[in-house]
Amino acid sequence: MNQPTDVDSFYGSFTPSVSATIKPAISAPPGSQSHLEDPQNVLWEFNIIAQTVCMTVAGTLFFLRCYVRLGFSRMPRSWALEDWMVTLSFFGLTVYSALMGVMMERNGGVHLWDLTQDQAEPALYYFWIETIIYGPFIFFTKYSILLLYLRLLVPTRWSPLWTTIHIFIGIAASFYVSLTLVKIWQCHPMERAWKKQIPGACINLPVLLQVSGLFNTISDGLILLVPIKACWKLKMSVGKKVAVCAVFTIGAVAPIFSALGFSCRVRTAKSADSTYNDPQILLWATAEITTGVICSCLPALPPLIRKPRKLSTTTTTSRTLSGPRNSGSNGSWPQTRHLRCGPWIELEDRKNEVCARKAVPTVGRAGRLNESRRKEYNGHGRSHAGDGAAPEAETNAVTKCGIVKTVRIELERVAQGHAGLV
Repeated sequence: MNQPTDVDSFYGSFTPSVSATIKPAISAPPGSQSHLEDPQNVLWEFNIIAQTVCMTVAGTLFFLRCYVRLGFSRMPRSWALEDWMVTLSFFGLTVYSALMGVMMERNGGVHLWDLTQDQAEPALYYFWIETIIYGPFIFFTKYSILLLYLRLLVPTRWSPLWTTIHIFIGIAASFYVSLTLVKIWQCHPMERAWKKQIPGACINLPVLLQVSGLFNTISDGLILLVPIKACWKLKMSVGKKVAVCAVFTIGAVAPIFSALGFSCRVRTAKSADSTYNDPQILLWATAEITTGVICSCLPALPPLIRKPRKLSTTTTTSRTLSGPRNSGSNGSWPQTRHLRCGPWIELEDRKNEVCARKAVPTVGRAGRLNESRRKEYNGHGRSHAGDGAAPEAETNAVTKCGIVKTVRIELERVAQGHAGLV
């Protein structure tokens, strides 16, 4: 039997071991041990569930909103700056969610004491990317909600609510532009943001993240309060007021998620376990963007569930402002104008003239003009009473010209599935 020589024993004492050659990025805390050979990703399954729920809910509501706003429902096509902002918000959520998956593949969610410094760098790099794109995308989300308020709740410029909303927009834009620039150049050199072993200097990133979280919480709460007072002043029944307020107050979950994200930033500020703590912050940020997309999409969806109302065949009478009849003229009968919601009649205003009172058909079935009655009046001012002179009741009843009554009529095309308000 061969016995080990002294030379074998000498060189055998210098045989490298895993523990001697590979060191964790940080030391394990008391009561824990480093597992460099097989590190466990604690947040992997939670991230899969969270991203699936967020993308499913936000994606469904976004495409339903596009279906309504592009004119495929009963409403006419209407695509404005607000819709582009919602689109950018959803695009940002998609990119944010995809990068979260890449980060988790690159050891995100693994405790830092279970990784070497080289293994931790990819996770820190993608965290740096996520923090940079967070600012623009969360601003697009808030901007889309504020534009929604301007469209639905602000009838005139320079009103108190109009001024308040624009102040919010200016403050949010200034804050998130500044925040994004600071996050890009948080370290000098820039690579030190994810390569901690190279020499250089960085700002206090945990404090910056706490400031961002605090601003998100306060701004979300203030944005939530903006529509409540305006909605309650609407001239409608109490039940409808409650329903409208409920649609806007669903956004109350936004400041809740912002507050939870802020508490997560505060709790992890003093911890060096960045590869485990950073994904938690990003998960709460994903929830913030998702709730913003939900809040901006919900107010556009009622046309999908509201049933069209069929209008009965009626003739609305009003005083037409007809002047003297001339040959080849149809009196004061106006021309028919076509809008998105259908044809309508504008009564002509002729002041300082003498007019006869007549019964004027303005709306027929489903917003159409009553063609038979129009023809009776569309000639030389002859009524349906006969082809001769006007009836005695009409010739004797004389009044001065002027606008007697304005009528607001809701027209709805049931056959074509369009609805509108004149």
